[in-house]
Amino acid sequence: MKTNLYLDTRKKNSSELYPVKISVSAHSQTFYISTGVRIPIAAWDRKNRVVVSGYTNASYINSSLFSMKSRVEAKILLLQQEGTISKISALTLKGLLEKEISINPVKKDTGSFYSSFVEFMKTKNKPNTRQVYESTLHRIEQYEAQAENLSFEKISIEWLEHFNSWLLSYCKSANSRSIHFRNIRSVFNYAIKHKKTDIYPFAKFKIESQETKHRCLTIQELRKLWDAETLSDTERRHLDTFKLIFCLIGINTIDLFNLREPMAGHIKYNRAKTSTNYDILIPDEALPLIERLKGEKNWLVFCEKHSKPHNFTMALNKSLKGICERIDIPVVTSYWARHTWATLASSIDIPIDTIAQALGHKSHKVTDIYIMHDPQKVTDANEKVLKYIKTGVK
Repeated sequence: MKTNLYLDTRKKNSSELYPVKISVSAHSQTFYISTGVRIPIAAWDRKNRVVVSGYTNASYINSSLFSMKSRVEAKILLLQQEGTISKISALTLKGLLEKEISINPVKKDTGSFYSSFVEFMKTKNKPNTRQVYESTLHRIEQYEAQAENLSFEKISIEWLEHFNSWLLSYCKSANSRSIHFRNIRSVFNYAIKHKKTDIYPFAKFKIESQETKHRCLTIQELRKLWDAETLSDTERRHLDTFKLIFCLIGINTIDLFNLREPMAGHIKYNRAKTSTNYDILIPDEALPLIERLKGEKNWLVFCEKHSKPHNFTMALNKSLKGICERIDIPVVTSYWARHTWATLASSIDIPIDTIAQALGHKSHKVTDIYIMHDPQKVTDANEKVLKYIKTGVK
């Protein structure tokens, strides 16, 4: 769906002034919304779709036009989020958009973006999610001398572009920077929904991204790691931990750290990252690992050696790095177990739906309401993957 400012040169009035309209392409049609602005044809910059700077009150007129266009785009975004835009005709949509720009713009206080960011951040119940938003707010505070006074109006496409250039000093990866921009965009969406602003710079600003590097080992590399020798006691414990993570279908280290003792041979937990419920039958390959990793007071020993999951993860990844460098394979982290499990499962022709179920992905939310998933399929898939590592038989 596209919107543009457009000078209608077909309809001049007696004073040789032409109407500026907003063109909207939707439902395979293009319709035009009147802005109430009329200018001479010579005052219109057709390429940049603005009133030329030499024209009387050009700055004010352009500001008004951009404001109306932003309100149209914000209304379209809201209708898309509500899922209603595909259900209404182009004529109905035109009426809604005409009504939107006939309303006076929302009055905004100078600190509205900053206060809205803080307000939105408080709606995030998970500490890890809130921490991600706090990181973005911290970067904004570093960039803006008076961040607490930052308004929605100031965050234009130019502001976003300059902020992106500034972020390069801290975040070389486009994907790392994109997290900050998606967070800012979420605040705009929240503010639009709650009628705090009608501005939306992300209609024209493209958030950069790059394909994520696959974090998985080949079957040969995994076997080499699995069978690594000449390890210290700490390295052996950490390698056993990596193997256990793999045997439990790539369980996150936070969830592993917080695991309760198994019940009837099953690991049951709620994944911290997605709140997905897991019920995994402990495979035979995991039993000796669990036995070696038992603690004196806790079920697993690393809960006694580390006070926080983060410290446990850092120590684990440090050991894995040393082992990988010594046996000459790509340096892995604990998260590679999850990616490698999924890749190997796919390579031995386990159905993608079963892999998705094993990883806790919910890509068919409506269908999931009606279908009772079979946990035995996940158990069988895990057995096949572990057998493949051991024997090479698919």
